[in-house]
Amino acid sequence: MWLSEDGGATWRDLGLVCIPPGGPVTVSQVGSSVSEEFERAIPATGLTYQPRRGVLPYLPVIFHSTQPSELPPSNHVINGVSVTLYPRPSWTWDFGDGASLRTSVPGSTYPDLAVSHTYFRAGRMQVRVTTSWSATYMIDDLGPFQVSLPVTQTATAILSVGQARAVLVP
Repeated sequence: MWLSEDGGATWRDLGLVCIPPGGPVTVSQVGSSVSEEFERAIPATGLTYQPRRGVLPYLPVIFHSTQPSELPPSNHVINGVSVTLYPRPSWTWDFGDGASLRTSVPGSTYPDLAVSHTYFRAGRMQVRVTTSWSATYMIDDLGPFQVSLPVTQTATAILSVGQARAVLVP
């Protein structure tokens, strides 16, 4: 098989290629099926925070989306061809008080403060994390090709920020 990526100006020898039993398939045909496979391959998002109770103003709250920071490449057979999928996540955090943060990490638990936020007033805060998964894929050794649409997931939680007062005892 020979491949030209510049309209025929230059050609590259890809060697011998097996055509699947259903006949040749195009990148766009594989691409639509890859999107479906991609959506099934990613883990669901969640939202946890620490401390779970006793959140106070001026003290950091640590957040976690419950997802891994990365997924290894995964191999699939789609329309009779070998496809390797390379997913990449990013997270957008809305802390419910007007502050937001975009990260390349899913957050964690104590003592990791990579995704943390300090509230400056008491109240009920609706926290939202949105995970956006994009991906590229290779068909046999051709590509990379971009998965057409990212997969977006959202999780929310209501966080109660209390109020503490110091009391002097004689």
